[in-house]
Amino acid sequence: MNSFFKSLSKSTTAFLVIVLGILFIVISDPPKSVCDSQIAQFKKTQAGFMFPETERVVGKIKETRLKKQSDFCKVRNSPGACFELFTSLKVLVKELGFLDSRCQPDIAGLSQVRDAIFENIELMTLLAWGETPPVNYHAKLNWLTGADMKLYCDLKRVAVDFYGESRWQSFREKMIAAVPGTEGMSREEIWNVILLSTKCDAYL
Repeated sequence: MNSFFKSLSKSTTAFLVIVLGILFIVISDPPKSVCDSQIAQFKKTQAGFMFPETERVVGKIKETRLKKQSDFCKVRNSPGACFELFTSLKVLVKELGFLDSRCQPDIAGLSQVRDAIFENIELMTLLAWGETPPVNYHAKLNWLTGADMKLYCDLKRVAVDFYGESRWQSFREKMIAAVPGTEGMSREEIWNVILLSTKCDAYL
């Protein structure tokens, strides 16, 4: 091997060194795809809200703002208590819309994204339902406004686009079975007064 390199000219040796150096860099740190870059940027913009930030000093994981805002909204169940959460979710939906459609499977595969979508649709459904079933179809939105319903419909659209109609239908049936106070009610009666039965045409 040594004799082989000695037989090469200096320019050829230099060329080989450069090529091998580039090859090593590519293998050890391959170029990032469009989706890799977009996911990295998405995680950066959502750090602290959806993705936990690590406390470098003590090495503990902070509770995300999403968790704090969701818990506060759930306990208080009022427009003021849920305002910050709904505002943050609107930003999340908008940022998801900015992503390249080719990266959708990669984004959908993030558990934090999946949980943020479905858990907050569940939360909005329970907020509208309350502790007892709504008295009629017109009462099923509770205190949710048109702007809040726009958010719900945007979350539903993302859920169907990212995870498919069958996943949405399974989630819907789970919620129909989960809302409180339905003893003696038929599925049709529950469906008529649950938030999930609201048509989104007027809000999108």
